[in-house]
Amino acid sequence: MTCLNYRFVHTAITVAAILLCCAGSNSRNAHAFLIPTSSSSSSSSSTTGSIGAFSRFFRCPRICETTGSCRLQLAAGDDDGESNDQRSPTTTTTTTTSNNPRQRRHALSPRTARLKMPLNILLSLQASSSILTFLPPEPSHAATAAASKSATTFDSSLKEFFPGSIPSSTVLLRVQSTLRKRQYLPYNTILASSIPNEEILSTPISLMSILRNKLCESKDGGIYSLGGLGGIPFAGDRGMEDLFLHAPQDGRIVIVFGPNIGIDKNGVLGQVERIGIEGYGAGAVDGEEANGVVVRAYKDIMKSGKEEGMNASSKSTAATTGWNLEYDYIVSLLQKMPLQQWANDKSKGGDDYAIAQMTKEIYGIMEDLIQKMVQRCMTSDDVYTARVTEVTLMGGIFINRGHGSGTEGGDDYFQPLYMKALAAKNGGMETDLYKQVFGDLSTPRN
Repeated sequence: MTCLNYRFVHTAITVAAILLCCAGSNSRNAHAFLIPTSSSSSSSSSTTGSIGAFSRFFRCPRICETTGSCRLQLAAGDDDGESNDQRSPTTTTTTTTSNNPRQRRHALSPRTARLKMPLNILLSLQASSSILTFLPPEPSHAATAAASKSATTFDSSLKEFFPGSIPSSTVLLRVQSTLRKRQYLPYNTILASSIPNEEILSTPISLMSILRNKLCESKDGGIYSLGGLGGIPFAGDRGMEDLFLHAPQDGRIVIVFGPNIGIDKNGVLGQVERIGIEGYGAGAVDGEEANGVVVRAYKDIMKSGKEEGMNASSKSTAATTGWNLEYDYIVSLLQKMPLQQWANDKSKGGDDYAIAQMTKEIYGIMEDLIQKMVQRCMTSDDVYTARVTEVTLMGGIFINRGHGSGTEGGDDYFQPLYMKALAAKNGGMETDLYKQVFGDLSTPRN
């Protein structure tokens, strides 16, 4: 009985291995696999009868290299030393016969097959395992349903508060096409940004990253950063002048600016899911992620119960350390806005409405600052425009979507609100590109 069990286990494992091999291998290039299951002369008649179906060599179907026909061969044999002449003619079947020596080469003797079989199985199992390893897991029904609901709520909030927003990849196609016609080429274009310095704005598929890949030298081109917390251009006039001095010969400068705002999978503004973090991640207060320091400043102001910024102890710490200059400036900007009035208007969305309005106000401040900085740089000294031919400004609001578990992920969005080209010479003549590039969108500027 022990011998019988061993033979059945051996046969089952071998058959399973061959089936996996056949499933994962290319049928035209697959090796011929033979399974030796010889019967011993010492076995009882019941044992021989039980495994008689496997007391042969089984050759998997394969495509002949020369004729393309499929061949199945069953070759009988009990002993390693059995010759082809000793086989019973009734146990050998071939669907295709040929006198071609190349075809006959594939018909291995039982002894050769038994020697080659283990190596062939191992190699094919390795190939099958590699194929199975790289197959992506099927998403569960619950995860698919959650992602679908996430997309619906995100789109709803996006259209309500930031109409006319389009995916980052769409922005790239429109901008690249227009700028190429104006001779913005990789060897003469330098890209600058005044956007928040969050990691979600510098991913490989973020708008700034794909603009850099297409507009600048793919290997050596970088992005000159003018922005600090909230995207405010804290680099100032000196930073802008430095940017102009870095321009290549016959240089074109592209400056992209704007604040960002997150929308989570439930459509809530001011928070966003991040990969690898439970809840809403670092910076969370009472389980809520403040998406960027502007939203955190808003929450600090609203928590105080009045629009006076941080509480007294926080103010004291900021003043003593001197490390919160940018944050303090953002708080001072928000204190001038009717945040409480916006938040109390529940008919328009309450906190969501207040955060959206605050973000739009911050954008307006940034647009004014960038325009004035560029104009001062272009008119202050000819040294800054010696190598610069044209400067293009593109402004808008970056909308981040969740990329954590249960979210759809994909492209972030951009609501374009400004795009102009300024000639570095000829009195700084302006060319409005907004209508040409984004004129078909239902943004507040159209």
